[in-house]
Amino acid sequence: MSSSNSRVVAVRDEGQGLTYKDSGVDIDADSQLVRRIAKMAPGIGGFGGLFPPCDSYLVAGADGVGTKAMLAFETGIHDTIGIDLVIKGIVDGCKQSDCALLGGERCLVYTKKVPDIVSKGGEKGIAHITGGGFTDNIPRVFPEGFGASICKDSWEMPAVFKWLQEAGKIEDSEMMRTFNMGIGIVLVVTPEAANRILENGSDTDKAYRIGEVISGKGVTYC
Repeated sequence: MSSSNSRVVAVRDEGQGLTYKDSGVDIDADSQLVRRIAKMAPGIGGFGGLFPPCDSYLVAGADGVGTKAMLAFETGIHDTIGIDLVIKGIVDGCKQSDCALLGGERCLVYTKKVPDIVSKGGEKGIAHITGGGFTDNIPRVFPEGFGASICKDSWEMPAVFKWLQEAGKIEDSEMMRTFNMGIGIVLVVTPEAANRILENGSDTDKAYRIGEVISGKGVTYC
């Protein structure tokens, strides 16, 4: 956007539901670009770069606030959209995460809770649910031949997503590929670890058993 008066408008035919692509984000085009570049530079494609400053490794990455910038311009509120990324909100994000600012998403402030879970064992993979939703992010933690079955009614979905889907006439598949639907991070764990996590949940740190690992590829929904 060239100025604060710039606007991005999604246009759709009457009766056609809004999509992430309408807002200017084409996930398929992004994935295709990464695949094309990866053929020329096989090391490209990860979310962070590793380099050893001493006898351990430092991970660095970079990202942006995406379409949340549109809301910031519309409302005139710019200091909350980047609690996990940039601007004034990064101060709160770094304090919550006990981390220094390098760049990239701070992973949505889970760094105090997740290490405690991992330290108890049983964790097999972690997926941060950002752009791409469940559909694109969860498969990234699986080896070839495995996927996930997600039960959409297994957690308390925030009312804003229900309103958004109805107002925009958005298909279920588009919702699950665009938004986190109230689940910011997904852990793939053993059955024993799942029971322990659920038993130790609290009102502020709610955990849900939302699905299971299956043979196959990608994410299916029930």
